[in-house]
Amino acid sequence: MKITEKLRKPLAALSCAIFFLAGYILTGCSLSSPMSVKAPDADKLYTVQCEITVKNGGDEFTYSGSMSRLGGGIWEMTLASPDTVKGLKLGMDSSGITASLGDLNFRLESDKIPDRAAFVTVFGILDNAAAADDLRFAETETALCYYGSCSGTRYTLKYDKATNTLCSLETDGITAEFTGFTVTGSAPSETSETAAQTAVSEAA
Repeated sequence: MKITEKLRKPLAALSCAIFFLAGYILTGCSLSSPMSVKAPDADKLYTVQCEITVKNGGDEFTYSGSMSRLGGGIWEMTLASPDTVKGLKLGMDSSGITASLGDLNFRLESDKIPDRAAFVTVFGILDNAAAADDLRFAETETALCYYGSCSGTRYTLKYDKATNTLCSLETDGITAEFTGFTVTGSAPSETSETAAQTAVSEAA
């Protein structure tokens, strides 16, 4: 089949999405901290601008866009760069992941997702931090650092010391920079509890 110019960009974008789901190379990481705490607002629903850099052997790839936490294990992400993936929409829930651009789309069931898919790793780490109340903590001149482990992978979350908002995530092979962190709702458990209380009140 001949690939037309109209299809060239969408197909290239979906190809990049497949790479984004591919494994990355692990490197060493050292952690130390005197305290165990919970990361601020990690369990909330939020939207944030992100720039994710993935190292794959000697290559390095950087993607940027916006991502939203819609619930525990429920995420959406829209990529803005590079141009080959601009407009690509990614979604994840407990049943699997989806990627779409224009009329093209594909889906992977949860049991077929690569073990170290890059954006899935980022989502998983942030969900892990949301549930954890025993992250190790350290403070630098400019950042508040929270250290944890997700599925055997160690990670560091850094919060801006002045604003106490999430500004970066670091793990072996992946670095994510965040800006414009905005809380959009309560923690999923709190949302469910509130809905249940409302239903009880209305029934009474």
